[in-house]
Amino acid sequence: MTEVVCPDCGKYIAPQGQIDPSIRCRCADAAEAEPAAATDGRKRCYVCGSDITNRKRLKDHLGRYWCGECARADHRAKRRAKELQCPDCGRMFPPIRLMEYGDIRVCKTCYKKRLDNAQKKLVKMGHRHAAKRHELKHIKWMLLIIAVLVALATYHQFFRGQ
Repeated sequence: MTEVVCPDCGKYIAPQGQIDPSIRCRCADAAEAEPAAATDGRKRCYVCGSDITNRKRLKDHLGRYWCGECARADHRAKRRAKELQCPDCGRMFPPIRLMEYGDIRVCKTCYKKRLDNAQKKLVKMGHRHAAKRHELKHIKWMLLIIAVLVALATYHQFFRGQ
């Protein structure tokens, strides 16, 4: 199943009953329900349908009204959905399919990619360290050769020149 995200609400577009209602987009449902709500003159909650004409309410960017309970429930569902989303690939997973990597939870595929990248960094650091050791070894040999040449030149200058 391909996952299509609504550009307005950020939830998944799917038929009713196919996915969890807390993460399902209802933007298309609102278009069908708005004419009935507009004719009776009362303000109704977009989610639960309760009358919120004289109650404290919220209005989203699409002009739909939400009661406080449904808005809090939606906020909790979005936070929960964010917890169940892999931060690397952005796909949704059940909690048992997410793996701990440091202080974040990622899916199995992204976990393997992170481990491979960490392994490559370690290998690269190992190669760098080995190359540095090899370079230092060459520098030591060159310094030894230079010291021998300076000693020979000094010997030749003072003892052979007579």
